[in-house]
Amino acid sequence: MNFIPCRLVGKGTEIMAEVQDAFGRVQYLPVPNPRALASMSGKDVILGLRPEKITEPLQHKEQEPLISHLQLKVLVTEPTGADTMLVSELNGEQVDCRVGPRFGVKPGEITDLMLDMSLAVFFDPQTGARLDRA
Repeated sequence: MNFIPCRLVGKGTEIMAEVQDAFGRVQYLPVPNPRALASMSGKDVILGLRPEKITEPLQHKEQEPLISHLQLKVLVTEPTGADTMLVSELNGEQVDCRVGPRFGVKPGEITDLMLDMSLAVFFDPQTGARLDRA
């Protein structure tokens, strides 16, 4: 699992995870259980997201509410046969991403990646306790 430091912020009636893309632009990721995290608005947390949830954009998932896109810089590519693992960076932490073998991105390139936040989890950075349980 990737462990990404971020800040939870209120945007209207929603709670979002604030991150920065490869260009340093602030982006907001939806959270799957905003009620459980409402008291954490304005606080730093750790976002837990599995590599298979950071992948190449897929047409059929574009309209789902917990899908976001970020421009990320690829640091390493590792073909594994059925998949290619990418190492990128998000909020100062290296993150592992899983894409298809034909995705065709090279180290040093910036690419659009899709984040499926439906199974994202959030942790307290001091205690490690999971925060998003209702």
